[in-house]
Amino acid sequence: MAESKYGKLITTDIVQKSIHPEVTAPKLSFRGEIDSEGTSFSFDWSCISQPIDMRADSHAHDFDEFLIFTGTNPQDMNEFQAEVEICLGEECAKYSVTEPTVFYIPKGLRHCPLDFKRIDKPIAYWNIFFSPNYSLNMTTSPQHSNKKVAESDYGKYIVKPSVRTRTLEVQYYIDKRLAGEEKSCITDVTYLGEDAGGGLLTMHWYVVTEPLVMYEPPHSHGCDHYELFLGGDLTNVREFDAEVDIWLGEEAEKHTIDSTSLVHIPKGLVHRKINFRRVDKPVMLMKLSVSPE
Repeated sequence: MAESKYGKLITTDIVQKSIHPEVTAPKLSFRGEIDSEGTSFSFDWSCISQPIDMRADSHAHDFDEFLIFTGTNPQDMNEFQAEVEICLGEECAKYSVTEPTVFYIPKGLRHCPLDFKRIDKPIAYWNIFFSPNYSLNMTTSPQHSNKKVAESDYGKYIVKPSVRTRTLEVQYYIDKRLAGEEKSCITDVTYLGEDAGGGLLTMHWYVVTEPLVMYEPPHSHGCDHYELFLGGDLTNVREFDAEVDIWLGEEAEKHTIDSTSLVHIPKGLVHRKINFRRVDKPVMLMKLSVSPE
């Protein structure tokens, strides 16, 4: 068997145990290397099933960061039965999260403490950042303030992602005649960085419940792109009961994803359709691009 050319772009050892004892579900963690653009895509992802006060003092970073809060119900991605409180800015302006929300934290913007005050049903918490190391600028913390801050102060950095359910239709032709067609229902969650101050992140999050082919012609992107495959039970992301075929490079090197994995598609690398060949239990695909659009 020929040696794999692109296998090094697939990372499977991303499931870990959280350092927080209150987080009992397996977490996901990835640290990327500095790329040709001088950035690095890294993240931590956790399923929060009980209240937890992440008592980090107010701090800032020398890199951009995204804090993403969503529900964990694959049948209803709008479901969010929790309340999370986060502080932003020098004045520690408090914001309450009671629905799926993305916070863009530009380089230098102070944020935290972060308090998961009420968790009626488990929620997902993402921390995506552009650095190979999660470093803090822990200068003297400002005093908390009850001062009301105008929505325009930080509102541009706070976005509710779009959630929609739609039908994918695929038609097959032989000798220019329709030979068959397939219809599949799919739910996706979409976030565009340009909607929140221009941060370098675009996300499309798909819930796949049955065998499905996402047809795309051979193409590449003008930025680094990542595809995260994980099980649909977000309280146990280690479980992945499916087989997904992908093809990478001009030569269409085939790889099969059969466990929770992250696929890095570097800028300019050709890739194609994604075939969810076997789906015994719901799975999720998160497409993440280092681009605001």
